[in-house]
Amino acid sequence: MSIQMPHTHREDGINLMTLVGDLDVESVTAFNFDTKFAAAVAARHEPTIVDMSGVQQISSLGMGALVGSATSLKRRGTGMVLMGCSSMVAEALRIAGIDKLIPLVDNEDQAIAALRAMTTR
Repeated sequence: MSIQMPHTHREDGINLMTLVGDLDVESVTAFNFDTKFAAAVAARHEPTIVDMSGVQQISSLGMGALVGSATSLKRRGTGMVLMGCSSMVAEALRIAGIDKLIPLVDNEDQAIAALRAMTTR
């Protein structure tokens, strides 16, 4: 299965990235997800909401790509949040401790509030 990453630059300066497809080992490797995701997210240096509602599975490789981009954004004084994770993906992220690095939120209002809190620290 391929991974789709359509994104929108919102008027308020927030990058909205939508992930569609499973972030399993096969898809992440075949799609070169880590490089493409970093180019689409971290290279822009903008606060980013990643809509995860289209992702049903995530591997450690997928998690690593998310953490790498979030860390890059944090170093530049901004951040990233994961929105709309399925219960299975959210549980995997929590078990791995990713939720301590990247906030998991349910909706866009929560995402915007979390990003604002990150940039005002």
